[in-house]
Amino acid sequence: MTRVPAGSGRSLSLSVDDRKRPKPAAGPSQEKPYDPTWVRSCLHQCDLLATARSIDADGKTLIRFAIQWAPFGGAGAEELLVTFGITRRQFVQSLRDKLLPRIDDSRTVRTIKRNLTEALSPGWRMQPSTSAVPGPTSAPIASARANSSSAASYPHAAVS
Repeated sequence: MTRVPAGSGRSLSLSVDDRKRPKPAAGPSQEKPYDPTWVRSCLHQCDLLATARSIDADGKTLIRFAIQWAPFGGAGAEELLVTFGITRRQFVQSLRDKLLPRIDDSRTVRTIKRNLTEALSPGWRMQPSTSAVPGPTSAPIASARANSSSAASYPHAAVS
């Protein structure tokens, strides 16, 4: 048995079995995916996309905003309206469109875009569309690809 040192006012006993018992693994609800390291990493990935000229200045602004607000479940309707002049649904669709792989993207850029889409999906509650085409890309990107032609003319029409 192990005891707390004398003079601490308490005595705590642990049996040998308690010390050897493995601690339960942290489940998804116990993890903190949006820590400062996560934010810095995602911002760095966004900067890499801009350096590779895979996203334009507007896309960089949109993605950085999404990264900064993801730990809080995304920005509120008022913040999105004031900052971008769009609704949450339009913002999420624009975010999907900006992270959609392009034909001239390298494999690395496609991976970064896919990783950012997957990382931002829980924070912004970006649900994949039911019309997503299965393939090598993730569901949110496939969903955005399926809706990209109508989103260019009517952004509100392609929102899932």
